[in-house]
Amino acid sequence: MPISTNFGTVGVNYNISHDSWSGNVSAWSVDQSGWNFNPSVSVMIFPEQTTNFIRKGKFISNDKMLSNFVSAGDYQGALDYFGFEGTYDSQSKQLAYIEGEGSYYGRTTESGKIFYGDYAFGSYSDLSATYMKESYHRNKILGGNSFETQETPKGAEYLSIYPEERLGFIHAYKYQGLYSGSRINFLSQISFYQLGCLNLSPSNYYQAKWWHIIYKIPRRW
Repeated sequence: MPISTNFGTVGVNYNISHDSWSGNVSAWSVDQSGWNFNPSVSVMIFPEQTTNFIRKGKFISNDKMLSNFVSAGDYQGALDYFGFEGTYDSQSKQLAYIEGEGSYYGRTTESGKIFYGDYAFGSYSDLSATYMKESYHRNKILGGNSFETQETPKGAEYLSIYPEERLGFIHAYKYQGLYSGSRINFLSQISFYQLGCLNLSPSNYYQAKWWHIIYKIPRRW
């Protein structure tokens, strides 16, 4: 929690356009109208470090705290600690080895249960992004709705859930400011899944717009 004041500052300013000047020595400032005393103290609070210090007695970032959980193999503990709804899929590594599917970030069942794969624990931003995307599907189920699916040819049943996955990534894309450090390429994922949406016209594809930069502005909520 760094603290700064203006007591140790010295400055001189001259405005050419208006032929005016001002300056300051410590908390004292001066201009044409005379001297003023205006002390200031500012405090910068690190929310992550402070929260982790209160909870665990460690003044460290969320990334470092997550890394500690992962190093200890306590993936579920990380989810519980940070308050992310869902369960760690302890079989994800075995499935990757046995079935050759590789790990994954997250998935949501048709009953609204969220599961996290190993990729989600690469960083706190990855974990946050995974939760945001999967919570979209979960909230839909809890709200009494069903996943958006499509009919698929025999042998291509895996395409049935593509419309829902597309919507989930669009939702996560709009909240990038909450997890700007995530490795997930949201637009790439959106493109991949919408290309597999058999009844979606290219004219209705979700596209990046210039003003989407607002989605990337770092924020806390």
